[in-house]
Amino acid sequence: MFALHCDEGTVPEPEISLDGTNVSHDLVFRPIESSDFEQIKALHDELFPIKYDDNFFVKACQGIGIRDGRIFSSIAVQNGEIIGFVLAQLFDYYSDQVDDTDLFAFTASKKKVCYIITLGVTKRLRKTGLGTILIKHCADYATADKECGAVRIFYFPLPSSLPYLTLSLSLS
Repeated sequence: MFALHCDEGTVPEPEISLDGTNVSHDLVFRPIESSDFEQIKALHDELFPIKYDDNFFVKACQGIGIRDGRIFSSIAVQNGEIIGFVLAQLFDYYSDQVDDTDLFAFTASKKKVCYIITLGVTKRLRKTGLGTILIKHCADYATADKECGAVRIFYFPLPSSLPYLTLSLSLS
């Protein structure tokens, strides 16, 4: 798990490159749509050993998250194919429910935390900067809510999670 402090303003998006070739052309970021169910579920199942119930994806594609709250999404699409995604949600922050209170010391005056529920980038585009852009979209979303003080990612420390571990360390 890592936390990203949300300062005011947005961060410029880096160029996404693979083997020195700019792959940003024809790349669109948009919110999740109901028609994304099959692609999002298939990509998530391909990338993660933890399988989510179909109902999670059905609700997410309708913009509904955990405990029926509103979900934030940024879906990266290139030539009609979903190549990356992030799903996040704002939750009330309660310091007595957090194991590592030092991590959230800066949120003492804040009332919400943005949790990144799931984040994935297709294997062929890992280490291109796309995951960083998706996390920055979450940070921008969280920053827009003046009560939000942090963005948290929960991940499973498996060998397949190494790209996420590297990414999270570079942002801390």
